[in-house]
Amino acid sequence: SLPTHANQNNQGDAHGTAETAMLSLFVPSFYTKWMQDMKDSQGMRGCPACKSAPPGSLSSTIPYAKHFPPVDPTWPANYYDIVNLMFEYHNDIDIVKTHYGPIKAYVDYMQTVTSCSSCRSPTDSRTQAVSGLPWYYMNGDWMEYCPTALELAASGPLLSSFHYYLGVNAVAKFANVLGRPDDAARYSQLAANTLELFNKVYLANSTQGDTTCGSSVELRKGGHPILLSCVSDQVIGRVVFAAFGTPTGSCSAGFHRNPACDAANASTIVETACMGKHTCLLKASDSIFGDPCPHTIKTLAVQVTCSGGSTTTSSSSRPPPPPSSSPSSPPSSSSPSVHCYRTPGQMATQAVNAAPLHAGMVPGHAQADVVRWLVGDIVNTSNTHITAGFIGAKYVLPALTRYRTSETFHERGRLIEQPRCEMGYCATVIKLLLLMFWRLALFP
Repeated sequence: SLPTHANQNNQGDAHGTAETAMLSLFVPSFYTKWMQDMKDSQGMRGCPACKSAPPGSLSSTIPYAKHFPPVDPTWPANYYDIVNLMFEYHNDIDIVKTHYGPIKAYVDYMQTVTSCSSCRSPTDSRTQAVSGLPWYYMNGDWMEYCPTALELAASGPLLSSFHYYLGVNAVAKFANVLGRPDDAARYSQLAANTLELFNKVYLANSTQGDTTCGSSVELRKGGHPILLSCVSDQVIGRVVFAAFGTPTGSCSAGFHRNPACDAANASTIVETACMGKHTCLLKASDSIFGDPCPHTIKTLAVQVTCSGGSTTTSSSSRPPPPPSSSPSSPPSSSSPSVHCYRTPGQMATQAVNAAPLHAGMVPGHAQADVVRWLVGDIVNTSNTHITAGFIGAKYVLPALTRYRTSETFHERGRLIEQPRCEMGYCATVIKLLLLMFWRLALFP
C-alpha cells in the first residue's frame, strides 16, 4: 500500500494508508520527499514526453505513470491530506509553507474543470448539472461489498465533491496557519458555500414513499446485479416498475416497456424477491426471468418505493433538536431516520454517509439520522463487519467513534428487534469497541 504500489505510484493507495503509516512508523522524511514529487509533477512537469497541462493540475499517479489530468479529485486529495497529517502529527509547518502555493493552485484548477476523459459520468443528470461541485469520477469507493459497477455509480460523484470540499477547507486552514488573512477569508467563505451546495445536492430527505431504482444489461453481457436499498428501518413496500427485455428510459426520466420484448412475469418475480425487505439484490438473467426475445441483449429495469419504519414524518415537520443535544449524543430509537447521503438516482452507501460525518459536514438537524442510517446499514447488510471499501474504510471508523457508536449500536439493536447477544450483532459491537480503544490509545 505504499505510493509505489503496483509500480504505478497510485495516490489512492497512499491516501488510504498515510495516517496508519504515520501512527505506526516514523516516516516524515519519506512523505516529505514524496510531497516534493507532487510539487515537481504539477502541470505534468515530471513527464517531458507528455503534452502540456494547466499549471495547477495533478495526475492520479505521482510520479506520472497513467491518467493525464484532469482526474478523479479523490486521488490528488492525497496531496493536501498528507501535508495536513504531517502538520498535525509532526508539527511540520515548513511542509505547509513549501506546498501552500501548489495546493492552492490545484484547488483553483479544480474550479475550472468541466470534463474528464479518463472519468465516468453520473447516471443521473441532476448531479452532472450542478456547477460548483466536481461530478466526474473514476473509481468511487472501490472494493465495497456491492458489485463494482453499482458501487462506483453510487459513491463516485459524492466522493469527488467531498474531496474537493476537503481541499478548499485545507487551503483555508493552511492560510490561517501561515498568517494570510485575505486567503483565509476567501477560502473559508468558499468552503462554506461549497458545503451548503454539497448538502443541497447529496443530503437526501428520505421519507415514506421514497423511490429507489436500478437497471442493468444481462450479467453475461457485462451487466451487474441491481441492489435496491431502503434507508434505516424502512422496507420495500411496492414495485412501481419491473421489466426484463428492452425497456426504454432511465431512473431519472422514468422507464417504459417495449411490448416487442418484455418478460411477462418480471413484476411477480421482483415482488417475490423484494417485498418487505430492507435490501434486495436482483440479477439480470434469462435463467430467472425467461427469454422474451432470443438473440437480443436484454435489460432489467426496476423501480420500487420504500415504506414502513416507526413513523414517516418528513424533515420539514420535525422539531429541531433540543438545545442540550450534542453531535456525540446517540439518536433516540423513537425518531425515524429520514436523512442520509447519496448521489441522486442512486442508493446510499456506507462510504458516502461516513465521509461527511467524519469531516463534520452534516447539519445538526440531520446528524442523528445519518448516524442511524450508517449503523443500521452495517447491521442490516453484514451484521459482522464494516463493509465500506478502500476509501470508505478511511472514514467509517473515525465517524462512528466520533458519534459514540457503541451506544448507537445498542439503540439500533433494539430498533431491529435483534437479540442483544446474537452472535453476529455482538461480534460487530466487540470489533468496533476494540478498534475504538486501539484508536484512542494511539491518539487520546
